[in-house]
Amino acid sequence: MAGIDLTGTTHHVPIEAEVFTRDHDNLGHVGEVREDCFKVSAAMQPDYWLPTSCVSSVTGDEVFVIFNKDRLDDFKMSEPRAA
Repeated sequence: MAGIDLTGTTHHVPIEAEVFTRDHDNLGHVGEVREDCFKVSAAMQPDYWLPTSCVSSVTGDEVFVIFNKDRLDDFKMSEPRAA
């Protein structure tokens, strides 16, 4: 994630909410939430973690992130950061 500024406000991310990119691509749903990250349960691929600081908005049961789908690998984490 080098070169990406993730400072700023973090959002409450609800379990089971659908996760969408800025270009409205559905990444999956929130399977677990930890202090500063959440696990995306994605269909037909391994689950992965995203930092809550990449969330742009949460509306009901939808979470939107600040990046387009083609930038997903820049934000993806295989495991949450150690506390």
